[in-house]
This record gives sequence, structure tokens and C-alpha cells, in this order.
Amino acid sequence: MKKFFALLVCISAFALAFFLLSPPAKTNGTIHVIAEATTNQKMIDDTKKTTTFFKQFLAEDMHIELTRDVKIVICPTKESYNTVLQRDIHLSKDNALRQAKLSAGISNDKFHTIALNGTAEKMKTPQNSTSAIAHELFHQVQAQLSNNKDDKALYWLKEGTADFIGATIAEKNGYQSREQWKLDTINTLRTAASYTSASDILHIDLEEWTNLMEQNQFPYQMSDLMVCYLVSEQPNDKAYASIAEYFRLVDRLGDGDKAFEQAFGLPINQFLLNFQHWFLTTMSQPAQIEIVRQPEIAPDAAADVEHGAALTRQFFQNKWNSDLKASQRIVLTGNKDTYTSTIAKEFNFSTEDAAQKSQSSVWWGNNSTTVVDMSSLSTKHQIIFATATIMVKRFQLQVASQKSLSTLSWLTNGSADVIAAHTVEMAGIYTLENYKTSWRNSLRNSAVIPNLAELQTEKDWTNANTKYGFNTVSHLSALAVASLIEKYGFESIHAWLEATKEYGDAEKAFQSVYGISSAQFAVDYKKSLTRQLK
Repeated sequence: MKKFFALLVCISAFALAFFLLSPPAKTNGTIHVIAEATTNQKMIDDTKKTTTFFKQFLAEDMHIELTRDVKIVICPTKESYNTVLQRDIHLSKDNALRQAKLSAGISNDKFHTIALNGTAEKMKTPQNSTSAIAHELFHQVQAQLSNNKDDKALYWLKEGTADFIGATIAEKNGYQSREQWKLDTINTLRTAASYTSASDILHIDLEEWTNLMEQNQFPYQMSDLMVCYLVSEQPNDKAYASIAEYFRLVDRLGDGDKAFEQAFGLPINQFLLNFQHWFLTTMSQPAQIEIVRQPEIAPDAAADVEHGAALTRQFFQNKWNSDLKASQRIVLTGNKDTYTSTIAKEFNFSTEDAAQKSQSSVWWGNNSTTVVDMSSLSTKHQIIFATATIMVKRFQLQVASQKSLSTLSWLTNGSADVIAAHTVEMAGIYTLENYKTSWRNSLRNSAVIPNLAELQTEKDWTNANTKYGFNTVSHLSALAVASLIEKYGFESIHAWLEATKEYGDAEKAFQSVYGISSAQFAVDYKKSLTRQLK
């Protein structure tokens, strides 16, 4: 009897374990959003909104019905994300720690569960969080279509199609267009120090992919462009159907390469050759500057912007033997209200945040798009100056990181102003000497002039603007940079940017180029400026 009871217990335990560890059966496709403690309500609401758009997209555009319940767990802290990766995604402790550093979300196909990392940079804006959530949800669809055999699929195609669908959902949700997402992706690779190749990721596995992520080799961006090209080669009404068919074929054929050829109509190696040709052609093209003129903007004003951009690129080529690599959109608005609403639309700011930013700026930029308040620029020289500043800022960021540049804000901002003034001189309007005279006169009228040492970090710069006034801070910085250029030439600014990239440290770069610390330069320049202003 005891043996029978023991056997019964073993059978019961086995049955319970089988029940707990087996994937859930197909259900009605409900997406359950579960929030860990301290998750803010907006993140919960945004996630639920995305799930609604996602299911609507599946039904209307892909003609697919989600047949499995999916659980989304929102993690507001690094600690909770790490815990959920182990508890719900079933990663080992070491792997959870590794993936937590890299991911905005992870999907477990077997257990129909998604974990979202609320602390990830990609979850900070509604547009990016929408695409990230949709990305993870599409992994669940891939698993459903392939009957949980998506591990046989090409890994780059799994990730690339998930990103492609994520960008599609974001666009349908009223955010950035998919074409703009594609442009941003191209720009990312154009300005990267190095990146993986299509051939390197053609038959990659998860471990190799993770290694590339840790090495900042941009495998997602390369796979995204591979999918963009693949989709562009499909008939317009077949793109989504081909993606879905691929994962169904993975189930039937158990082979990612064979499924690719049947779904997309060409062997994988031929696709690689075609894509590489397209990619090399795309990357070798010069950066394009698209001027988006809203109806109230006069054609002459738009022409001045275009002229300013061309002159600044001429400066890059002549003085620095370089050029802008990333294509840009410059959106021109005609009044403050339109400027505010366009900032909100282009950069996914709330109306309140957009209004705050528009009140303190003439232009606002992010990635490949800049919005300009043309109502604040009444003359040709102002338009050219502002355009040149935008272009220089873009150039700075293609060479060195925002983080490193922001530790010497007076040099970063001042160099943009001096080059902009030189660009106006190239246009035959005012000379750089005219600007320097104007900047000195402005400082003579300032009640207090700060020291350059007070203008190091971005926070220093912002605080100084509040304390001393924008004109005082910007004109001081421009004159300081102008003094460096007088002695060392415009080439020294480019040398500093390149050194900042090499060292990852703007101060160390300054010392290597100018042979003096920025602190000592600040002391010496204060004495020089005092003499000039007498």
C-alpha cells in the first residue's frame, strides 16, 4: 500500500511538473498586461494602447489572428527586470544579468511571455516604447506561425522583421514614419565607427548576435536594412504575406534557407549579393539635405536655408577634408504655435514639454530631423547662421559622442557659432570680424561675465544661461573659440573632435591638441578678454 501510495505521489508530482512546464494550449489570443510594483500608470496605459493597435494591425494588414494568450510583464526597475527574466522568461542568473544590460524587452515563445525593461533608453519615449513592445509581440506571432519552430528561422530575419513591424505599428500610432525610421537606421551606420556586415549575420545564432551587441557592432540596424530591402523587392500587396508565409514554411520545412527561397522567390545567397550591391550604393551616396517647407514659408527663406547648408558643407570639405555623412530633414515652420506643434509631432513630446522647448529655442533637433522656427529668423544672415549651427552640431555628433562633447560645452557650442559666423562671411554678408566685434560689444554691456570654467558640462551651460543670460554665455564661448582659431586655425577644432572620439574625453583631447588644460586656458583667456573689453 505504501509502495502504491508512493507511486501515486510520484505520478501526481510528474503530472504537476508536466502541467507547469508545458507551454499553454492555444487560447483566444488575449494579451494580458501585468505591471510589477511601482510601474507608473502611463507606461501601463501606453502598453495596453500598443497591444490594441498591434492586434488591429494583425487582423487588417497581415490577416492573422493571434491564437495564443500572451502575458506582458512591465518592469519599472533594473532589479525587477532581472528578476522577471529569471522567473518568467526562464533565463539563468548569469544570462539574465547579461541580457538585462542589452535589451528593452525579451520574449519567451514557449511560455508566451514578454518582459519589458522600463529603464531601457528605448522605453523612454512613446514612439520607441511602442515599436519595442510591438517588436516583442511579433516574436510571439513568429512562434505561433512556425508552431514554435522559429529557432529554425534565420535569426537576422526574426529580429529584422520584428523591428520592421515595430516601426510600422509606431507609424500607425501617429509617430515617426517608417521611411524616417529607415533613414535614421542608415544614418546610424553611416556615422558608426564600425559595424557588422550582412554576410556576418546571414547565418548567425543568438550567442554570436549577443556578442555583436556587446561590441557595439549594430546587428539590429544591419538586419533592419536587410528587411527593408527585402520588403521593397516584394510586390506592394505581398510584403506582409511573404513575411507570414516564411514563418509558416519554417514549420513545414524545418529549414530557414529553404523557407526563405520559397517565401521570397530567390535563394538566400542571391539575396545577399543583391542586398550588398544596394547597401554599398546607398552608403556611398553623399548625405542628402531635405528642406521641408510648410505652406506659410516663403520660397526665398527656404532657399536661404538650402544655401546655408551648402556653404557649411563646403566649409567641411575645404577646411576639414570631410563632409556630413548623415542625411537630414530640416522642417521649416512659420510661427511659434506651428513650431510647438511640429516639435511635439516630430519628437513625441507632450504639448507641455514641446511648448517649454519652443519658448527657449529657435530650432530643435534629434537624430536626422531638425525643426526650425523661421518666425524668429527675420533676415538672410540669421537664417544662414542658424542653418550653419545646425549643420555643425550634426557634424560634431557624427565624430564624437554627445556624452563626451558635453563635458566641454563652451567649446562645443562656441565652435558651432564661430563656424556659423564664418559661413555667413562665405555668403558675402557679414565677416567673422564683424561678429567678433558684436560679441565683444555684447559682453561690455553684460553686468557679470562668467569664467569658462563655469561652462563645462551641459548642466553648467544651462545654469549659466539662467544666471548670466544666453547672449553673455554664448558670446563669451564664441570669442574664446575664435581666439583658439586665430592661433591654431579652424583645423584645430576638427583635430579636437577627432581626438575626443579617440580618447572618449573632451578634456584630454583639448590638452593633446592645444598643449594646455582647459582650466589653464580659461584663466589665461579671462585676462586676455579683460584687456580686450577695456
